[in-house]
Amino acid sequence: MSDSREIEIKLAASPEMLAMLLDDPALGGPPTRKKLSAVYFDTVDWRLQKAGIALRLRSDAEGSEQTLKSGLDGHGGPLVRGEWNVPASGDFPVLANFPEAARSLLEPVVERRRLWAYARIETDRTTRTMLFRDSVIELAFDRVRIVAGETVVDYCELELELVQGNHADLLYCVLELPLGPGLAWSTSSKSDRGYRLAAGLGDTAIKARRVVLDPAMTAAEAFRAIAWNCLGHFLANYLVVARARQVEALHQSRVALRRLRAACSIFGELIADDRSDRIRHELRSAGLLLGDGRDLDVLLETLRARDADAEPDPEAAADLVIELGRQRERAYDRIVALVHSEPFQRLLFETALWIEDGAWSHHGSVDAVEFAAGVLRRRRRKIHHALATLATLAPDERHRLRIAVKKLRYAAEFFATMFATSGEAMRAQKSFATALATLQDRLGELNDIASGRDAARTEFPEHGDADRTRLAEALDHMLEAQEGTEQALLDGAADAGDVAMAAARYWKR
Repeated sequence: MSDSREIEIKLAASPEMLAMLLDDPALGGPPTRKKLSAVYFDTVDWRLQKAGIALRLRSDAEGSEQTLKSGLDGHGGPLVRGEWNVPASGDFPVLANFPEAARSLLEPVVERRRLWAYARIETDRTTRTMLFRDSVIELAFDRVRIVAGETVVDYCELELELVQGNHADLLYCVLELPLGPGLAWSTSSKSDRGYRLAAGLGDTAIKARRVVLDPAMTAAEAFRAIAWNCLGHFLANYLVVARARQVEALHQSRVALRRLRAACSIFGELIADDRSDRIRHELRSAGLLLGDGRDLDVLLETLRARDADAEPDPEAAADLVIELGRQRERAYDRIVALVHSEPFQRLLFETALWIEDGAWSHHGSVDAVEFAAGVLRRRRRKIHHALATLATLAPDERHRLRIAVKKLRYAAEFFATMFATSGEAMRAQKSFATALATLQDRLGELNDIASGRDAARTEFPEHGDADRTRLAEALDHMLEAQEGTEQALLDGAADAGDVAMAAARYWKR
């Protein structure tokens, strides 16, 4: 029986890249090949999947075992999962055979519900083991087939598992690989893929997981846990954008980068070192490119909701939506090229390495609770002053206020578990966070209107003079209808701001 944490990195690989890496003599010792057959189980209402738990029976030529895997809240982020393996005693998992720690996760979720086999996964695996720096790393070169009902999917991936050593060495090892279009960081597990096929879901956008912090942490430890949470949020969505060009996945990817950049801003000088400025600059550049696609998604959603036939020039209105759709596709082309590029893949792992082992992490021991309370106090005071002049703010000033509100909202979410000491504190947290979210939304809608006006001034350079004029006028007219909602949005923002500022300051001691 094994009861341990699994520390690994998955890389989605093209068949050609996997074959090339397998032939690379620098990647470990003699290869060992085996065929694995695994069956994955869940309840009919997917309770295990929703809880972040995978349950399987897996067999090879040497025998069979049942395994439980679970996500772990902690500073290891997407690298670390809980894993328990025990010998299998038949064709169905026996939950009682797991150790107590595993049963404590499983039993409250499964209760007395029946389990069913939702996917079979066959893996042709070749493993090699290497000594890298001060760590032992196992590389698994996998050719995988998933069978869920009548659906069959084949893919390749490379897994690097830390057998002995430290997280940083695992990241340094990946940075030695030829990252790029044929080799990209993926956090999608075999059980996740099987679930999506069995449930007929296809690619799905993932929202951020709750950040769990221990009040006994230092501020540096808190930042590491928060930053891993944000990076994991991005990794869960960005390849969905590349594969499916899904609107919500792009939105979640952009939110994830914003959360990570907000965390960097919140912790400020505490995390400054020789790499932080470059990483933050490159993350900002990537976020701007994602923002181009997101802005077009929002604008198109607004225009498609209007009745083109009711416009003064229905033909121009219809042509406008088509033209903006083309612009949206070109924006997504640029995003897909970015996320698959070698520099961006390196940026992801360099960011992870900075989170895990940056120079900032080796000095200072500021108390996390005191630090968090100071952040919330100062940022709340700044917004309180700005809200007093909300009605007179120019669009660019409202935009800056929205950014400040967003950072305070993220800070409140990041630090929430540090102050959940009573029911009263939890209610105050919820009231504060909900009001900040509403305030951010209203200010965001006002910013969308201002951005739409900027878009209305676009020159549509690929068209002739007459068409450019027609399209610009049509866009301008379609957006004019929003102007009547500005006062209502301002009123809503003011009301939400009043509620947020009236909420009890639960972080006070």
